[in-house]
Parts: sequence; structure tokens; C-alpha cells
Amino acid sequence: MYAVIKSGGKQYRVAPGDTIRVERVSGEVGEQVKFGSVLSVHTDDKKILVGDDASKASVTGKITDPSGAAIALAEVEIKNVATGVSSKVSTNDNGFYSATNLLSGEYRVTVSAKGFNTAVEKTGINLTVGAHQTFDLTLQIGTRTDIARDHYVDSKSREEFKRSLDEDGFVLDFELEAYRKDGSKIWISLNARAVCDDAGDIKYYEGTAQDITDRKQAEQALRESEERYRAVVEFSPECVAISVEDRLVCG
Repeated sequence: MYAVIKSGGKQYRVAPGDTIRVERVSGEVGEQVKFGSVLSVHTDDKKILVGDDASKASVTGKITDPSGAAIALAEVEIKNVATGVSSKVSTNDNGFYSATNLLSGEYRVTVSAKGFNTAVEKTGINLTVGAHQTFDLTLQIGTRTDIARDHYVDSKSREEFKRSLDEDGFVLDFELEAYRKDGSKIWISLNARAVCDDAGDIKYYEGTAQDITDRKQAEQALRESEERYRAVVEFSPECVAISVEDRLVCG
């Protein structure tokens, strides 16, 4: 894999591991680098990137679950063991992360994502001057120890659900937003009731849950559309009129 860099009317091929010196810059690039800067060449998510001081190191990689699926928005911390300085980045939609401008030294990589156990790469990751190392890590699906935090997007929803169930003995069509095990969000509608013994003591709870994510998203899209329409009509300096079959219905 290589990229073509144009400079002074000529074209140059660069590949990961190469370094280039900036002799002339223009446009947006000129706002980011200086004349004479030494830039390193590396890859990120199958793309060639040219940037960062060549005297600094970088760490890249991909975070996946046990099935090999990419984990987006995982938090990756690259910590210098000697100085304690950390660089924190997040994975993109394809599970890739990239931490650049790292000083040489020994590092520790820690990865975390909602719904997964924390995976810690052992210390001993030695980065030398200009080094570019790749660490792909797999997170194991975790167990939920704090239901209010790990399952409910809004922990107050859980308290409201419990209060209704305790006061009435049942809950119908209770809507809340929750986290799936992979960390993604879902809207559900709950029906639940308490099952009691002959003495009236609660033995257990039973109920059902229905995925209503599509409906909630459609409702949100409708609200946003109505808000945009209202903003156009109310703040437009021009006269706005709506007609149906040549009959004025709003104006």
C-alpha cells in the first residue's frame, strides 16, 4: 500500500514507515504544518495518513468482540508507565483506533466498552523513536453488576418502574430506553406483574418486553420534521400558504 504525494510539480510514492520533509505547503494543509516539518507516514483503517512528527511513535489497532465484529466507540487508553501520561482515543464505526505523537518508552494499553469486560494489555509495550505498532484486541462480553447503570440509559426509569410495580402490583406499557449487551441502545415496552402466594407475599415477578425502537425513532423523526416546518413558517419573512386540491387550508 502506498500513497502519491505531489510536490513541486512532481509526484512521489510514500508507504507506511517512510518520512517526508515539508518544503512547501498550501491551503488547509498549510494551517496544520510548518515549512521544514518532518512528517511520518502510517496507516489507519486501510488508509495512508501523512502526519505527526517523525520523532514521535504511534499505536493503532482494531477492537472486536469474540465473533470478530467491530466494536465502535470503545475507549482506548495508552499510558506511559514511566511518566503516567495517558493518551485516550475512541474507536470509529469500523472498530479502529489510532494514538499518535507518543514519546518513546514503555506503555500499557487499556480498552473498555459498555457491555464488555475491560481488557488490559500487559505492560511491556516498548515504543522507540518513530515506531508505529499495531495492537488488535478482543473484548469479552461482560456480566452486568450494576443494573441501574449497565442496563438503563436513564437510571431514573428503573426507579419509576420499581415504584409502580410496588404500589400497584403490575405495570402496563412502561416504555424505557436500555442498553443491549453490545452497548447499543434499544427502546422497549414492559408489562410486568407480581405473583403472590396465598398469604399475599410476593413469590416472583413475571412479564414481557417488546422492542419498540422503530416506533420511537419514527416518532422522533416526525417531531423533528414538525419542528423544522414550524420554524420555517413562523420565521419566514415571506407569506407561506398550503393548498390541497386548489383549496387553501393554511395561510
